[in-house]
Amino acid sequence: MGALGTVLLPIGWQINRFVVWLYYLGRSLGIPDFVTIPMYEFGLNVLLFAAPAALASLLWSRIKWWGWPLLALGASLAVEIVQLVALPREFSFLDIVANTLGALIGAVALIRPSRRESAR
Repeated sequence: MGALGTVLLPIGWQINRFVVWLYYLGRSLGIPDFVTIPMYEFGLNVLLFAAPAALASLLWSRIKWWGWPLLALGASLAVEIVQLVALPREFSFLDIVANTLGALIGAVALIRPSRRESAR
């Protein structure tokens, strides 16, 4: 539910402040200078979809692993369009890429070795 609120509520400014706060926290903990705020945003978008895709792949194991990234691609595109049309937020192709990558990582991470062989 929190993820849905994050992507559909008009809270872009608050999300930005959180990402900036994480960036400075990371800097204080020794994360190198080349790790930028956009990299944090990308990473958080990956995480936003990796965990639900991993859980979904466990709950609905009959769905092939590649179905989850496709679903994430469609859902991300829909969310970005809603944000562009109905919310004071920006359309981001990079968010779609990060979300789809997160779903791919989540879905593939929990494939058991026996299923990995048959998935090829």
